[in-house]
Amino acid sequence: MLKRSHSSARKATTSTCDPAQYLQFMQGRYISKPPIMAVNSSTATRRYDLDQLKTFLTGLVIVHHTAIPYGGAGNWQFRSQLIGKDFLSQPLILFNGFNQSFFMGLFFWISGRMSAQALSKPKASTAGFLGGRLVRLGIPTILNTIFGPPLVACLAQGRVGDIYQEYWRQLRGVKGVTWYTATLLTFDFVAASLQHLGQPTPRGVRGGLEKVSPSIYSTINRHGWLLTAVISFVIRLRFPVGSPLAPLGVQPAYLAQYIMAYTLGYMSLQQDDMRMTGPFEMRRTEKSGDRVAIGKENIGRVARRSLRFAATMSALTLPFCFLTSDGSFAWAGGWNPNAAAYALWNEWSFMLVGPALMDYFQAYHNKPTTSWLWQPRYSYVAFIVHPPLSVAIEVLLDKAIADKTAMSLFIATSFGSLLGPAMLTGFVGLVNAAAAFAVGRCLFWAFPVIKRIL
Repeated sequence: MLKRSHSSARKATTSTCDPAQYLQFMQGRYISKPPIMAVNSSTATRRYDLDQLKTFLTGLVIVHHTAIPYGGAGNWQFRSQLIGKDFLSQPLILFNGFNQSFFMGLFFWISGRMSAQALSKPKASTAGFLGGRLVRLGIPTILNTIFGPPLVACLAQGRVGDIYQEYWRQLRGVKGVTWYTATLLTFDFVAASLQHLGQPTPRGVRGGLEKVSPSIYSTINRHGWLLTAVISFVIRLRFPVGSPLAPLGVQPAYLAQYIMAYTLGYMSLQQDDMRMTGPFEMRRTEKSGDRVAIGKENIGRVARRSLRFAATMSALTLPFCFLTSDGSFAWAGGWNPNAAAYALWNEWSFMLVGPALMDYFQAYHNKPTTSWLWQPRYSYVAFIVHPPLSVAIEVLLDKAIADKTAMSLFIATSFGSLLGPAMLTGFVGLVNAAAAFAVGRCLFWAFPVIKRIL
């Protein structure tokens, strides 16, 4: 956790924390590690921890989608024949729900931060920024929307036929995973427009846009998730989970979280917050006499403890969204306790796991990667191309396992239903992720223009 000085200078200093609070934290009463040495966020140009986090989140998205054909929750065009047609794996449903609570929100927080940094450069212009975003986000969105989903359908069904023609005839907006890029492009347009309105002119500030005060930022960090939960619950009365909305293709059920995450990430730059903070952070006293320096080894230890605690608490409380007998998918939306519990839990989990995960990557992965495959620069391509690659691999695996009856009988056992789908997801998910990053690497090598676009 980074130290934030309340002085106007905000000089980088060695941070400290209350010894009693630190001991309490080490006993498990807090979930966030103490501050480490601060870095002037406005001048930082390369954040290796955020690069590595994006790589991890991309891999997690791929594994998340891999779980769906093997009994997880979500929409996917392929269903594995290795398990029953209507089989649902409780461990995979919990896995999907846990991931969904934070991974896309973190993507939007990071994107908001990077957009704010790009717009804050001395020679940055609104037109130049938006032009670059149109190229980086708009072109992949259009190409993937036109060709991606029908290709996935062809691979899943094992035929071509009139799939493309029928898909194009019904096309009304963004489709596939590039709903994220389309939504991000919209957010960037809004942010850049507000930034432009707030630029000083000879007559003052256009549009009356002022910087957000630290108190407002702190209030949103601490309590914004509660309002987001209420808004999400209300939205899901009309648009339950799993219902994308044209033209962006985003699910309104999660849109409130994405807006909050992008906004907090965008505002974090001027607030000198190097990472996401939340309402469950350890609060430190400003009395220097009550502080004690904490070494790097302890910083890492506390970061691990924080992440374990956050993930455990999130996972253990998720089943509370399925307690009543209102239907297996009642949590997706409606006037029922499951939907209310899920709306609250999803935002609580985001504010719990998000800061802890960013804390961990800041402590352990704030350096360039040495892997030839898992490179941050390949993650964007991997994210876009992984649906057809994953389906192709999953179809090939189904065909390679000749005796599907034996597998179905194994899944029908209590042991098989618990571990079988999870084992398939783990193995196939790793293969899918590696294949997507490998394709990204090959495309970067074969088409240098991709480097300039992406």
